[in-house]
Amino acid sequence: RLCQTVVSKFESWKNRLLSPGDRIVLLKHVLFALPVYLLIAASSPKSVFREIEGRFSNFLWGESEWGHKCNWIRWLNLCVPGEEGGLGLHRLEDIYSAFSIKLWWSFCSLTSLWATFMKAKYCAQVHPNLVNRDGGSQVWRRMVAVRHLAEFHIG
Repeated sequence: RLCQTVVSKFESWKNRLLSPGDRIVLLKHVLFALPVYLLIAASSPKSVFREIEGRFSNFLWGESEWGHKCNWIRWLNLCVPGEEGGLGLHRLEDIYSAFSIKLWWSFCSLTSLWATFMKAKYCAQVHPNLVNRDGGSQVWRRMVAVRHLAEFHIG
């Protein structure tokens, strides 16, 4: 569903004459806004990220009547800050990790009713870093997957 939403957004732009600069602006400011909004709460597999980033790459380099044009620079190299030679695009997996860390921070700081509920459900008498549960909701598994990275940066 996420892929279809993103693809349908730029399918209407595909036949327009857009310069590479126009395509970069659309990627940075319009197309990345769609998945970012959905990545805040949804848990998506990495294959979805690769699919969307592949579509972004094809959109950036354009298509000809014979199919996709050659991608002259790897997507990972485009997702480097402009000061380091990239375009300043963001990888969806990095955005997903950042939102996961933000969920962990909200959980640890107990600033909402949601965080209080999650603490009561998964960490009744134990510190959250000591909980060793593989089960639980997708959000809980997502937070547990990044808790060591989050705790490293929180300190």
